[in-house]
Formats: sequence, C-alpha cells, structure tokens
Amino acid sequence: MSSSVFEDPKVHLVEHNSSGTYELFRDAEQARKFSKSLPGSSVRELVVRDSHSPRTVTFERRVRISDGVIVLDRWDEEVSFQAVDSDVPGGVDVESYESSNGDWNVVGIGLDISEVRRAVDTAVRPHVS
Repeated sequence: MSSSVFEDPKVHLVEHNSSGTYELFRDAEQARKFSKSLPGSSVRELVVRDSHSPRTVTFERRVRISDGVIVLDRWDEEVSFQAVDSDVPGGVDVESYESSNGDWNVVGIGLDISEVRRAVDTAVRPHVS
C-alpha cells in the first residue's frame, strides 16, 4: 500500500498574490524555494484534519533534448481531491515539440508513474543520438 501524502498532517500553501492561485506542498523547504521564485508570494502552514473526497496523484515528466543529448529529465507530482465521486480517466498524455532554439521537449502526464515513464521513454527515443 502506498503512503499517503498527508501522513504528516501539515501542508504548506504558497499563495500567488498577483493571480490569487495557490500551490500546495508537503515539504516546507520545497514550498519556500518555490515561493522565492514568485515575487510577492507567501507561504502558510496548514493542518489537514481529514479528507473525505477521493485523492488522485498525477505524475508529470519533462525531458529536454539538445543536440541529441538529454539535458533535463524532471518529475513532478500533483495531488488533487475531487469534489464529486467520478472516474478519473487513465492513460498518458504525451506532447513533443521543438522549441525555437532547436531543442526537443517531451512532456508526459498520467496517473500511473510506470505508464508515464514508458510513454515518455518511447517519445524521447527518436530524438536521442
């Protein structure tokens, strides 16, 4: 059984003052680092008592290839809670595009980390020497 993001009942909320949007982090240091990149943002610590709604973890992998070499391979995960009980679509959404400087970028998003890894690896293969 996988561990819950909320085993530690404290989460850290970064508020984007200019846009009124929020980013939620489990790790306080990660929240502080993210906040430093947004002028005028603030970090608040919240205690999570319980969540009765279904929890979904979405995995995102970004790969950048420059001159046939992988120069960036980054993973992010996002936890969300649904307001209503409905099925979340499965599968992986993969997008490949060439940036103006000639680098190839591959982004994969999905609910199963192994599926995201496989799909992005497949999409990256033609661009790597």
